[in-house]
Amino acid sequence: MRALQRAVAVIVFTIVVMAMPQSASAHAVVVSSTPTDGASLPTAPTEVRMQFSEEVSIELGGLRVVGNQGQRVDTGESLATNDPTSIATRLNSGLGDGTYVASYRVVSADGHPITGAITFGIGDAPARVEGAELPGAGDRLSEVLGWASRWLVYGGGLLASGVAVFCFFIFDGGDERRRLGRVVVAAGAVAGVGTIGLVATHASLATGRGLGALADGSVWAPVFGNNLGWAVAALVLGLGATIVATRVRDELMAQVLSFYGLVSVAVSFAVWGHTVEGSLPGVKIAFDAIHAFAAGIWLGGLIGLAIVLASRRPGHASDEPESTLAKVTVGASGSPPTPEDIDAEGPAADMDASRQSVTASSTAQVIARFSLVAAFTVAALFVSGVVLAWQELGSFSALWSTVYGRTLTVKVVLVVAVLAVAAYNRFRLVPDTLAAAEDTNPATGEPMRKMLGTVRIEALGILAVLAVTAVLVNTVPGRAQSNTVGPFDQTVAFGANQANVGVTPAQAGPNQVHLTFLDPAGQPVAAAQAVQVSFTHPQSGVGPLNRELVPAGTGHYVLDTKDLSIPGTWQLDFTVRLSDFEQERLTFQVPIGG
Repeated sequence: MRALQRAVAVIVFTIVVMAMPQSASAHAVVVSSTPTDGASLPTAPTEVRMQFSEEVSIELGGLRVVGNQGQRVDTGESLATNDPTSIATRLNSGLGDGTYVASYRVVSADGHPITGAITFGIGDAPARVEGAELPGAGDRLSEVLGWASRWLVYGGGLLASGVAVFCFFIFDGGDERRRLGRVVVAAGAVAGVGTIGLVATHASLATGRGLGALADGSVWAPVFGNNLGWAVAALVLGLGATIVATRVRDELMAQVLSFYGLVSVAVSFAVWGHTVEGSLPGVKIAFDAIHAFAAGIWLGGLIGLAIVLASRRPGHASDEPESTLAKVTVGASGSPPTPEDIDAEGPAADMDASRQSVTASSTAQVIARFSLVAAFTVAALFVSGVVLAWQELGSFSALWSTVYGRTLTVKVVLVVAVLAVAAYNRFRLVPDTLAAAEDTNPATGEPMRKMLGTVRIEALGILAVLAVTAVLVNTVPGRAQSNTVGPFDQTVAFGANQANVGVTPAQAGPNQVHLTFLDPAGQPVAAAQAVQVSFTHPQSGVGPLNRELVPAGTGHYVLDTKDLSIPGTWQLDFTVRLSDFEQERLTFQVPIGG
């Protein structure tokens, strides 16, 4: 059994590492920029503007532009525009020919930091420098520490509050309670360490100033914005309640504190992240809290049950004082024992058998209660999980066409494996253990030993699920990569004129692509001799697919295509031929729905 547990641990670690994306991903994504990424401009623009798919904040970061020698060429002030989904910065006047890099560092509406960069060229300079590493790619160390911190918060928070609920609602009151109480405190400390790490890495990624960014007091207010402050407060309140529950003597008060402690911890996970953004945030928060609450009961119950089984399995010498249950014997008439029965002299073997019988019976009742609670817990997890998955995916095809969907698939596979172990426990080992407990003189504790092994594997599996969840919550939701809302329409600067791109209906399948050149007054203008477009779907490795647009009037070019057949974000690179010796490039990130 130990060898199997080690094998499971190795497999879990491998899956988690494979599931982790190569860089931190958040909810909002860049949909367009002015200038476009890779554009070659005849003259210097007056500003750089970035358009995102969701609302963003620049309090901790912003937008900066540097030249090919690393010198900063913007005015040093990032500007929030009238559109909360875009940011801009003005450029210094008199920029010469060269290659320029615009890097952004913002926080999306769901609280996740976003970093990245675009390049553009002025005059004869190349629009990109081959082999150059762009700034704004993120801090890999902070990203990994952020994932580890989220795992500690999830595992520690749910374990502490879940064990407390087990202790006061399922446990039979034996002397293992002190050990359970120590687990609650230790798990709460783990969650506390994870919380500190989470806040520090959030500040590091949002500011780009490393893990010491929190030393600057001015960073605190924006770091705890976007509901992170409320999430931390709810987590601390919940953990405090569960720890106090293990210290109070009043049983009813302990039950109240443990129950609402788990509620508070579950809510803390739901009020920050993907659930607060997009459509129906109230519904998503409610189901996310239910999901976390059920996970806490399941994980805490498994760990609590493992402690009880390990302490009471035959032949185990517990380091706890002799259990109250172990002191109980059966009276001569089969009725509950009396003090006289306990003090009466008798064969030691009979006393040991009586103690073993009563302890086995009480342990079996704990197993039966947890098995019943676990059944309802799994049902709640399934229903809430399906609702949340559909809300975040947006379409069934996003399950395999997006990073979020593929990571979710890894989580589902792990959950199914855990459920298989849980089913074996419930339908095979639980009946065997209960049957053995009914025997007045149990000859073996084999069913209990088997259950202890499978319960440990089940708990390890849930911790693995939480590890993948820590990756999932920082990955762009499928609905953001596979947008099902309306046609795409974007206008950007094009020299002294403008270029408007439209994609209709922006759904997987047949689409019509329009490119229209407009003068400053918004009227069509003949600004090109010919236009080609290249379609690329980076997530699946499709492309580039090169196509020629057909003239359809002054300054207007059209293409009917079936190339956009995969949901997700497609990159459209337009090559605009201005003359026999001159051409320019326009790039757009176009979300295609399922």
